[in-house]
Formats: sequence, structure tokens, C-alpha cells
Amino acid sequence: MSEASGLRPLLWVASSKRDFIEMPDDVVGDFGHWLLQVQKGKIPKNAEPLKGAEELRL
Repeated sequence: MSEASGLRPLLWVASSKRDFIEMPDDVVGDFGHWLLQVQKGKIPKNAEPLKGAEELRL
């Protein structure tokens, strides 16, 4: 976690960032808020575990 910002780094893979910002504004706003919560080390209220996943570490 970056001491300066207090946020965990967010790594965009391949075209994921471009694809993300091309989504409708309301989707970008919601997902952006949820990503910020995860970067702060929190779990978004509406987060659900992946079905079939034994373990997922962020």
C-alpha cells in the first residue's frame, strides 16, 4: 500500500482501463466507487464471493 496515498495500487491489464472508461457513465461511477473502496482495504457493501472460487486474495 502506498504510504503517500494510503491506497492499494490498481493494476489495469491490457485494454481493461480503456474498456472501463468506455462504459456508460453510471456504470463507471458505480464501479469506480467500488474500486476505491477495495483500494482503501474495505469490502463494498454489495460484494459477493465468486461462486466456485476457493480463495481470492486482493
